[in-house]
Amino acid sequence: MKRTIILLLIVLIPLALAVSYVFVLNNRPGKPEPMPLHENEDIRIGALNINWLSFNNNASVTADILLRSARENELDVLLLQEYKSHWQLDEKAFSKLFKGEYKYVSIQGECACISRFPIKEHKRTKFEDLSDSFSDIVLTLPGNRNVEIMAVHLMTTGISGFASSGAPDTAMGLGMALTFIQNGDIRKNQAISLAHRTATVNRPLIIAGDFNCLPWTAPYREMHSAGLKDSFHDLGHGSGSTYRNLGNFARIDYIFYNDDLVCTDSRIVDDLISDHKMMVSTFRLVQKEAGK
Repeated sequence: MKRTIILLLIVLIPLALAVSYVFVLNNRPGKPEPMPLHENEDIRIGALNINWLSFNNNASVTADILLRSARENELDVLLLQEYKSHWQLDEKAFSKLFKGEYKYVSIQGECACISRFPIKEHKRTKFEDLSDSFSDIVLTLPGNRNVEIMAVHLMTTGISGFASSGAPDTAMGLGMALTFIQNGDIRKNQAISLAHRTATVNRPLIIAGDFNCLPWTAPYREMHSAGLKDSFHDLGHGSGSTYRNLGNFARIDYIFYNDDLVCTDSRIVDDLISDHKMMVSTFRLVQKEAGK
């Protein structure tokens, strides 16, 4: 009996510590304060995995909800992941859905960006392992300063399709395990590719989107090792959950930024139109001294 208790403690104590650690990383002390006023020199970013519109297949209705949220939160830029699959709209048609308020549009693969600021450059860039691509956008802000935004959707876990596959339990379990491991490696390599890319950027940089990973897992650590900061970890309060499945527990969406920006606010906004919640962060460009 004593041996059984000891074995249980050996298993349960590390598990409890691990769960507590993840809980602390996913949540921040305190309650969210009211959204601060949007100052003229601010840039406010929203990032949302729209989940192929599986919660609402009416593009106009969904665009109205997104536009209302963008207005209420005074967003300058809205980044959407898993956009392309259901909407299939070009930039002009997409912009019309947002009543012309966000007249600058970039659609690269499954990522879409609408912006109040002019888009100076935009391209679809392959990850180094060629597993997928990310959207690389340069915006021109007032004062003729540029900020670069990489909108990303890293490899999913890949296990969601197994539940309806009809495979035997053993085969399904093995398949899920192998897929989870393989996709985890791909996701890490994609993050390494992004980290390498940051070394070539000499302007204010934001990397935002659905990373499909918990804080301090390999992709997150790659962003941290590249000198990027996690906006919610720095400024967020309360629940950090951005994914309503899995017990509404996981934080898998992030907005990272470099030292050329100061984050003044970060929060989770839930508009109930996706299985994800929107990350919203406000930034101010660092004022550089002359000659630097």
